[in-house]
Amino acid sequence: AERTYQSAVERTPGLEAIARYAVFQSKTGRADQAKETLAEIEKRVRKATTHFRGEARRWRDFAAKEID
Repeated sequence: AERTYQSAVERTPGLEAIARYAVFQSKTGRADQAKETLAEIEKRVRKATTHFRGEARRWRDFAAKEID
């Protein structure tokens, strides 16, 4: 599953893939990596255009809820 998530993160626009990857990391005992991935999501949310920011925040919130 690891390779599949990594591939999806690299190839899929938006934040859904990376948010789901962060949750996967958390649920497979890699909380530190999940938090690093969440930090990357945060950076991407801050850089997002106004049009995209709402959707980006929803994926960030999804990941944060599942990680904490």
